[in-house]
Amino acid sequence: MGSVIMGTIFGLILGAGSGTEVGAFFGAVVGMSMGLLVYGISWMRGNLGSAPTVEQHRLICTPQGAMADCELEGDLETGRWTNVNRCSLLHPVNDVSCEKTCLRLMNDSGVKPGATCHCEDEEPATSLAS
Repeated sequence: MGSVIMGTIFGLILGAGSGTEVGAFFGAVVGMSMGLLVYGISWMRGNLGSAPTVEQHRLICTPQGAMADCELEGDLETGRWTNVNRCSLLHPVNDVSCEKTCLRLMNDSGVKPGATCHCEDEEPATSLAS
């Protein structure tokens, strides 16, 4: 928010250089508008694009030794998988209370969130419809 205050003060000073109150007022308005623009752009850069991506992947569950269809949550900025939302080997499938070792395996595999891995081309292990 400091950019708005600095823009207003800078615009006021430049507008006052014209020697009239109207010039000072319009200078302050223009400076404040520029400060708001800078503030808005910096806010958007910091807050937009941080929503996680959710993808379906077929992978091996090492503790159970079986193929699982999982819904994984990943962070596009860091390129890391962060959570398992659903797993076809668990009942109910959305109660993922295991150790989630598949996250470490997915992060180590090099498959990044947002990149295709062609695991969806294979026959699914079981349905996630439950």
